[in-house]
Amino acid sequence: MAGPRLAQLDIVYELDAATTTLGVFYAVMTLPGSYLITAARFIPNLTSTADATNTTTLTLTNGATTIGAWDTTTGQDGTLTAGTDVAFPLDGTGSQLVLAQNDVLKLAKTAGASGVKAHGRLSLLLEHRPL
Repeated sequence: MAGPRLAQLDIVYELDAATTTLGVFYAVMTLPGSYLITAARFIPNLTSTADATNTTTLTLTNGATTIGAWDTTTGQDGTLTAGTDVAFPLDGTGSQLVLAQNDVLKLAKTAGASGVKAHGRLSLLLEHRPL
């Protein structure tokens, strides 16, 4: 019996400004069937130190559903170190993590005060779900 069919989807996120300017990147997918997000990793290109005021949150959504987020606020997810991948917390469960053909994923940055830079790549590990 064959094992599960796996795929990887990478969303490259490069926004130069650390300011409160919103940055949004979209990944429009045409998948042959549905896939379950089994893991997510963020690989930053820059180091971003956790701070209580100057913060950045990267949020991954599928339509109106939040799938996961990384928050640099002190006491939350913390510092990002250039070149060191971190587990990207997945907030969704069950059907919220299932991606269907033509879904639109959005990775958006919001910043508090002067924000922090958050360049990098979000890598999603996907498992094919038979219809």
